[in-house]
Amino acid sequence: MASILIIHQNAFLREGIKQFIEKEHPRFNVTTSGVLADHSLDGLTEEDLVMIDGSSAQPEVRVIIERLLKSNIRTAVWLPSENEEFCRIMLEKKCSGYLSADTDYDDLKYAFSVLLKNKTYVHHDLIP
Repeated sequence: MASILIIHQNAFLREGIKQFIEKEHPRFNVTTSGVLADHSLDGLTEEDLVMIDGSSAQPEVRVIIERLLKSNIRTAVWLPSENEEFCRIMLEKKCSGYLSADTDYDDLKYAFSVLLKNKTYVHHDLIP
């Protein structure tokens, strides 16, 4: 069974997304974490999807994202639309998805429908 790992500092957001995925896409094993840690990534495969909060744009976030991408693990990143530099870097790295930090529920629902079909999703706020 493919897994989805949601790493975001907002517990309410994590749980809401988890409940949505479990209801709409029950074939996935969904786990959440509020902490960005290397051990959270152990055991992930190319079949899995990681959604990670990139809004802090901290160096360790970039390192983790690069590690995921080198491992060919599908990675979607929440990005602050005002941080053009980080957005550009993530676009160059070819993440599977780019969600604005302000993504609403309908956009998030659509993003998942795209990401779970192994396609790339880019929120309209992040298109240069």
